[in-house]
Amino acid sequence: GKDSYEHDAFTELLTHLPQAPVWYLSVTPGIRQAGIFRAQGAQVQVQQTFLIDLQREPSVILASFNESLRRHLKAAANELTITEQPELLSDLYQYQQHTLNTKEVMQPHSLAQMQRLYDAGAAHRSTAVYAASENGITQAIIWTVWDAHCCYYLMGAKNPAAANQRAIAALLWHAMQQARDRGNIIFDLEGSMDPGVERFFRGFGGQRELYLVLRKNKSFIWQLKELMR
Repeated sequence: GKDSYEHDAFTELLTHLPQAPVWYLSVTPGIRQAGIFRAQGAQVQVQQTFLIDLQREPSVILASFNESLRRHLKAAANELTITEQPELLSDLYQYQQHTLNTKEVMQPHSLAQMQRLYDAGAAHRSTAVYAASENGITQAIIWTVWDAHCCYYLMGAKNPAAANQRAIAALLWHAMQQARDRGNIIFDLEGSMDPGVERFFRGFGGQRELYLVLRKNKSFIWQLKELMR
């Protein structure tokens, strides 16, 4: 059956993972072989995301959003200009760093790492950075990546010096429409366990899905570094 095939396939795939002392892996929704991963010494956690079905007409997708979100998007359409601006990746990094600082959370990646990832996606025409501006001032930026099936919301942040509170929602709706036009059938909001972010994502009316997060850490130095965070 399907479960047996999946069990055997992942058992085999795990033998090909690099022998690194530290790794962290988020598994795509729908894969539930937690026992195999734990048997391999990984810590298994569960997180959630929301999946938007893009196979519907845009008007039907919009109608599935909650009323407050629809009002914000209607207002944003008259306030904001949305364009693709990959040159603002460094601004996105700075905006996100400010947001994480307010939550006393360490930035998990560097700007150089973000740029390498963007360049790899751009080489395959599978990534975009969108910015929303009002009166010439950038209000927020989001970053998406995609494959043939799914578009993923990878990162986004508001400009801490800007006032428009509708910009992220408008950018996500724009990205969903772009993904649908491109032929993607799912938009993955890359959900958060943060209550405020979860509530915001829930407003888009998507299907809540759980996915496994695997961690393995056999490095004393890295364990000590995590304790100091």
